[in-house]
Amino acid sequence: MFLSWPRLSCQRVLHHGLLLVLIILLTLSSATAQGSTDMFAAARASLEGKIPARELDIKLDDFLYKYYNWTASPSDLDVDSVKRYKPRPIPRYRNLTTDEFSNLVASGIPFILEDAADPAWPIFKWKCSSFDKEFPNFKFRQEYSDAQNSGDESNLETFGASTGAPWWMQQRPNNFRNLPTGAPKYAPFYWDFAKGWETEADRGWLEQDARTPGGQVMSDKARSQKIKREAEAVQALAQLPRCMKQSNSNAEEAKHSLEFWLQPFESGSGAHIDGHCTSTIAFTFGAPGVQKRWRLQMLPPKPAPVRDAYKDGTVYRSNEWHHQWEGLVGHGEAIVFYPGIIHEGLNVSPEPIGNVDRDKKFDEQCIIGMTYQFGQPMPSAMYRHFIDRLSRTDELQHCRQESRAMAGMGMEMASFSKEKAARLKSAQQRSTDLDENGDGEITEAELQSFRSRNRGRQVKMSREAPSWENILNFFDTDKDGRLSKDESTKAQMDFIQNELDLRAENQRRKEKKAQKRRRKGPRTDL
Repeated sequence: MFLSWPRLSCQRVLHHGLLLVLIILLTLSSATAQGSTDMFAAARASLEGKIPARELDIKLDDFLYKYYNWTASPSDLDVDSVKRYKPRPIPRYRNLTTDEFSNLVASGIPFILEDAADPAWPIFKWKCSSFDKEFPNFKFRQEYSDAQNSGDESNLETFGASTGAPWWMQQRPNNFRNLPTGAPKYAPFYWDFAKGWETEADRGWLEQDARTPGGQVMSDKARSQKIKREAEAVQALAQLPRCMKQSNSNAEEAKHSLEFWLQPFESGSGAHIDGHCTSTIAFTFGAPGVQKRWRLQMLPPKPAPVRDAYKDGTVYRSNEWHHQWEGLVGHGEAIVFYPGIIHEGLNVSPEPIGNVDRDKKFDEQCIIGMTYQFGQPMPSAMYRHFIDRLSRTDELQHCRQESRAMAGMGMEMASFSKEKAARLKSAQQRSTDLDENGDGEITEAELQSFRSRNRGRQVKMSREAPSWENILNFFDTDKDGRLSKDESTKAQMDFIQNELDLRAENQRRKEKKAQKRRRKGPRTDL
């Protein structure tokens, strides 16, 4: 056969080539029918050529492989052959049950909830101009301006005080540098309601004219009651989607972390991470046709260990911005993302159809963004998988307690010995003690029994005990719905090793700074 190959005609070569292609296509079709194909393939293909390529992140893809059942783990592929590829569409869902929503959040995979807002919610019918009617004299801040952090009152815009074109429709350039393709060019207007009301009341964001309608000066008590009523009216806008756990803790966290954004066309938030340890849900409201484009990226494998490294727009200058997800969120929809997710939002709403005057056109394109955090459930699997990145990021240092509480099942870790054998023995003993009936599996009842037996004795309880649901999602790496002794031991070992590595890194940095000071020597110009 090999001897006859050179005598094959061009037509026969072409015939065999086409036959081979057909066989490959049929094989792929069969794999699709068996449900083993990449769930993002069709959506990714639709975005072909529209989104810049990015560098491969093997650890992220391993994570997605485990939770989305990809055909093959990218760590098993030839890395060079897939060195650069395109971001994925953000998965979209609707009609989720509470359990389905919770499972998605626990996995730490960002997603878009198409039916997030109930049409009966008051804010569902609002446009940006509605704030002018509902909350006159409340103050929004223009983000990303040179005056933003200087206390300049000219940077605060007040509803009810507009002359000419309303300020919330104006496209004002932001102060970002080195803007990549597609990044926001214009500044949004921001109302960090929770901070303004609870910790920075002196900014006057909730203060209206301290007089009665008859012109009399209000007493301090009357003014305080008035502000409280107004605050409660704003907090009432923060309602929970039907599929989210309707718990008091989620409802309270929503009220006390509430933010609003008003975004004219082509304005948006620069890529950044939040300092929250819990999950974020960000709604889009406005005219029926509004659209907000979100681009997301997990923290890089080696985060910059400096303060404000992931502040708004900083990753543009540091060249760390290679987004890994992209998606559009329309009116009444919301996106859910997590600590350590670098995120950027941009108003890309189309122009309204028909003969519309200028002000109405801008109002039809203006977006209301409503954002708050929720803590139940925690994105436990993401904390487990990316603990090395989260713990090395300045903005998220305070979240290490969350990982520590989950890795210890609500208790202090058994051992931080520098000797690996000692750590392993301690972790295995803890797992054995937890497995009360010796069947190799740790249950919720066994955990509660262990806590009761050891409370106030050799095991010191941590500040907050995480729920069993969060613990199970943190430990259950094979996703069989059970917590085995081996999973318990490995999670403890992984967490302790990461903590020891962090301590060593911090010590090396301290020594390096000390050496630098010694090289400089004492000042001689005094």
